[in-house]
Amino acid sequence: MESQPAERRPAGTPPDRAAARAARRPLLHRVPDWWRYARDRGRTHFGDRADALALPLRGGRLMRKARWFWPLVVALLLTDCATKRVAEHHLTVGEPYPLVGQVVRFTLSYNTNAAMGIELGGDSRRIVLSLLTVAVLVVLGFLYYSTRPSERLRVIGVALVVGGAIGNLIDRLRSNAGVVDFIDVGVRNVRFWTFNVADLGITIGAVIMVLALSRWGREVRTA
Repeated sequence: MESQPAERRPAGTPPDRAAARAARRPLLHRVPDWWRYARDRGRTHFGDRADALALPLRGGRLMRKARWFWPLVVALLLTDCATKRVAEHHLTVGEPYPLVGQVVRFTLSYNTNAAMGIELGGDSRRIVLSLLTVAVLVVLGFLYYSTRPSERLRVIGVALVVGGAIGNLIDRLRSNAGVVDFIDVGVRNVRFWTFNVADLGITIGAVIMVLALSRWGREVRTA
């Protein structure tokens, strides 16, 4: 007995009632489907770029890149804010408190300049530095977006710079006094830098990023 060929449906006809009901769903209810489609296309063409926003996948599992990035950003930001508030509460402006002899001291100061006390000058430097920080954060966002999950060193470097930049930006926005600095490094009366935890994160993160990008450049040249 010959099998009957499957009945063909006219083009544009919904295959079943479930599909018809899905087509009539409100647009808001279809957003998750669009996101899953865009995420799958991103994985196919770009390789796990969907975690640029660190959105959870099925089961609440974050992608590898986000699992390293956001905990570092939050940890550095919280540590920076907490140490600054403790320094303001317990230290007096300009009065040093020796920590490691006269090499490392705690000295409270308010910095209206750039990181590590680098002076830029100008009456509008608070606004200029704030806008510059926002621009840097945008660039770092694109750098994070373009980083593959396997490039862990680069992710860590970007996270440290982002956390430090946000920490200092919060200080500039909350007060006209400037950024709170309290870690004073020098030899006797010759003081090199006065900085904070955010500055330390930015410096370490920048060094890590340079190392990661140098490694990436060598891999590209040898490929």
